[in-house]
Amino acid sequence: LYPFAVDLRRLDAAQSGLVVDAMLAAAQADGTVDGRERERIAAALARIAPEASPEAHTAAIDAAVARRRPLGELLAPVRDVRTAALVYAGSLMAVDQRSRVNRAYLRYLAARLALPEDLRASLERRYRSSA
Repeated sequence: LYPFAVDLRRLDAAQSGLVVDAMLAAAQADGTVDGRERERIAAALARIAPEASPEAHTAAIDAAVARRRPLGELLAPVRDVRTAALVYAGSLMAVDQRSRVNRAYLRYLAARLALPEDLRASLERRYRSSA
């Protein structure tokens, strides 16, 4: 897992959808997904799937909004540390980590995913969002 890189081109459709859903769930941590958060998610998608068009990124975000699920249901398919790392990396890229609510959500998510501390720290260094 080290170094860990998110490449949606190497993920199957279910894993790609999970990452996008995780981004949306992280953006929702403060209660709403505003335009700035949508832009941050689109920028993250452009970073990890640069070959896709901006329209495809917008469509992926819209689809994730339409299928919003409770966090427990969203995390149900996460059964290994690699998938957990994908979810966490996507969440990191989607939120403004300066926000206290978002930092609390990320701490909770890391604990819920049972990420090893060294992997969590590595992901946080590598996948900081550009706020």
